[in-house]
Amino acid sequence: SFDNPSNRSVPARVRGDSTHTVALRLERPLTDWALAYVGYRFYRNTSNVGAFQATSHLFSSGIRFGL
Repeated sequence: SFDNPSNRSVPARVRGDSTHTVALRLERPLTDWALAYVGYRFYRNTSNVGAFQATSHLFSSGIRFGL
């Protein structure tokens, strides 16, 4: 929650947010010195001020090389 009224709402009101995040990452060795990975991240911000509502889904994948 924020102490001051938001200038993005009419009428101005104190903003209250709730944030939720879930992340998952799976890795699989390819060799002794490399691994493949896939990842997912979900983010949601709910707010009593509509301009601050947000939901996102992030997917990633790649190969990591060790030294």
